[in-house]
Amino acid sequence: MPEVQSPYHAPHRCPRVCLACYGARLASLLEMASTFRLYSIYGDAVVEEEVLKMPTQGLVDLAPLLAGAGVVLLVCGGATCCCLKHFTRHGVAVAPWIVGEVSTVLSALGQNRLETLLAPGAHPSRT
Repeated sequence: MPEVQSPYHAPHRCPRVCLACYGARLASLLEMASTFRLYSIYGDAVVEEEVLKMPTQGLVDLAPLLAGAGVVLLVCGGATCCCLKHFTRHGVAVAPWIVGEVSTVLSALGQNRLETLLAPGAHPSRT
C-alpha cells in the first residue's frame, strides 16, 4: 500500500503520479488540462508510462479513471474544493496550485520539494 503523508511530497513507494498538463506545462486550472501524464518514480528515475485525455464527463469521471490506473498523487494547477472532493473519495491525493514546466515539476517531485512550485499567493490549506 502506498504511503501518502503530504500531497506536496512524493509518496514513498509511489506506484503512479499524474501531472495535469496543457502542452509542456501544468495546466493553470485542473479542468483545462488537455492531457494527464502518468509517471512512476523508481528511486531517482522517473518513467512516463501513459498519457490520458480528459474523459467526456470531465472531472467526475477522471477521479475513478486515475484511481483505477494506480495513481496515488495528482499534481495540478488551480483547483477548488468541489473539484478535489471527487479525487479524495477515490483515494487520490491532490497537490493543487502547482505551476511550472513538466520537467521542473518532475525534478521537484524527485527531490521532494514540490511545495517550492506553489503558485504565487497560493495557500494550500485554503483549497
